[in-house]
Amino acid sequence: MGVYIADVAEEFGDWVTSCCRRDKVRRTPGGFTVFYLCFRRACTQLYRSPGAFVFDQIVHLLCGIFISVGTQSNDYLGIFPTKVCSLAPPALGMGPGCNFAADRLPVTGMFLTLGVLFAGVTVGSATFGRERVVYWRDVSAGMSVLPYFFAKWVADVPRIVIASCMFTGSLILFLPYRAELYDVWVVVLVMYFCAFSMGYFLSAIMRPPNVALATTGWVLLWAMLLGGVTPRLEDVQLKPFFRPISFLWSISAPRWAIEAWYIKEALARPWKELHDEELTHGYRKQEYEWSVGVIVIIGVAWSVAALVGLKLCNRWKMK
Repeated sequence: MGVYIADVAEEFGDWVTSCCRRDKVRRTPGGFTVFYLCFRRACTQLYRSPGAFVFDQIVHLLCGIFISVGTQSNDYLGIFPTKVCSLAPPALGMGPGCNFAADRLPVTGMFLTLGVLFAGVTVGSATFGRERVVYWRDVSAGMSVLPYFFAKWVADVPRIVIASCMFTGSLILFLPYRAELYDVWVVVLVMYFCAFSMGYFLSAIMRPPNVALATTGWVLLWAMLLGGVTPRLEDVQLKPFFRPISFLWSISAPRWAIEAWYIKEALARPWKELHDEELTHGYRKQEYEWSVGVIVIIGVAWSVAALVGLKLCNRWKMK
């Protein structure tokens, strides 16, 4: 462990020194040149084969269709006026519509984030996972990791945007949504951005044969367990049992995506309590923009973690 830490510290010192002075032994390209060359290579790898690119988009399209079919019950049955409930039989008065609202919106949001994460993490993990040997060879020859990483990251931006459009376009086929289409697409887009970053991280720290299985558990962890639906976000915020680990929900992108989805869907419906009272489930009406921004920050954080993973894992293969 001590040798590993010393090696990392020595490399970091060499990097700081190289930023202040040129190498006296050989002339190497600057960071912008490395970025340009790596960006051209990444674009060639991604977009040279139309068939492979189209296949990826079909996968996103199918994922959207599957989620669309599974969320056809997306609805909110609010609370009826007091006079109506007072005339209802006791059995009906204790059920949905009088005693509580029948709310399926959070479950729909959970399935939406689940589908995006499965598609995005799987595709994003291939960005760095497919060329680990090439990356080790180039780094051992003196290539800087930072411009290489940014080049691959920027080259993936069109894939993220197109994938979000394909997923959203198929999602709305059967989903009875009430929010503006643009708002739905924004939630899907930022979730794809975060999902790709998660894929980068998994492929940076794990061997390729293990990434597929790890992706399944990873997606289920963040979308279902830490999504704020089961267990409920209100219980996480209030019950002492969850207090030591409540921070995990704060750094969960699906938790914020479900809130953003719920806000727009709820406020687009005519029920009086949705407009005159505070939203349930621990959500707040004015936090749509905040939720979207947090998802972007979480995505950037996972990308930084992936960069650190590229630098610190398998160091002996880069010598």
